[in-house]
Amino acid sequence: MDCRYPIKLALLDSIFVVQDLGGDKLIQLYDLSGNYLSCLVKQGDAPNEIPNLTSTFSVENNKIVVYSTPKIAEYDPFKYLNAEKDFCFSHKVSDKLFSLPVHCVRKFNDSYFLEGFTDQMRFALFDKDSSLYVYKEYPQIIANASSEKIAQVMSYASKIAFSPDKRYWIQGSYIGGTLEIFQWENNEIASIKQIFIYPPVFEDMEAMVSWGNDTTIGVDDMYATSNYIYIVLNGTQGANLKSASPVDPFSNKIMVLDWQGNLVRKIETDCMIMALTVDPTDQFCHVVSFEAENGYALRKISL
Repeated sequence: MDCRYPIKLALLDSIFVVQDLGGDKLIQLYDLSGNYLSCLVKQGDAPNEIPNLTSTFSVENNKIVVYSTPKIAEYDPFKYLNAEKDFCFSHKVSDKLFSLPVHCVRKFNDSYFLEGFTDQMRFALFDKDSSLYVYKEYPQIIANASSEKIAQVMSYASKIAFSPDKRYWIQGSYIGGTLEIFQWENNEIASIKQIFIYPPVFEDMEAMVSWGNDTTIGVDDMYATSNYIYIVLNGTQGANLKSASPVDPFSNKIMVLDWQGNLVRKIETDCMIMALTVDPTDQFCHVVSFEAENGYALRKISL
């Protein structure tokens, strides 16, 4: 695969969708054999382009949904490949949301799901009636640390995955390995499971945090089905990633949890995984793998 740094993969019927970092081809399309088809989302200021894409796309009703302040754009990849002009629809989010520390806005059934990054907002739900529900709680992962610093660590390059019905989701940290499962019920967010895998060692830059030599890298990617959560947990040290020739910069293992947070199994593969997607029957997954000599490849793995 001709990518610079692929970070997200999705399978929509007969095509793969890949989000790439480092160039102006932000979201690319491939066929089921891994052959490049076209670039769906480009970086730019022209109509149907995105000035800056800082969060990962989501999938809603076979459309690719992206957030780029102050708009949400929905792309229909099948209309795009058929050269139909109305393949993209965008709209501005409510001005009410701009007072919040929003990192990403996602479609959430008939509402919008907001991802924050401060102790004033971790998640929020904004419905069609303009009602706003804000969730601020974080796990106390660092002794004697301020809530602001914990929020920075937990939100740094974190990953999130939803159950298909949007009732449950999981957030996983990149710094260290903290996993937390949530449930949306009776118009409230509830934390139902916290899992602490690696210590959240970080570099403090006052206004922000980052990973350092002593950081154990946590979640690279996650995907969820109705039954299970699939997690690519890195586990390497920051010093290894900073070296000129890092050894195994990505994990070859997939950790499978149920929605109660129980470890179901670990799957060991023969490749280093950057991103994954799983079929609804939990029979197989596709991954973007890092090939040390050949760049990136698309693989199919039996579960």
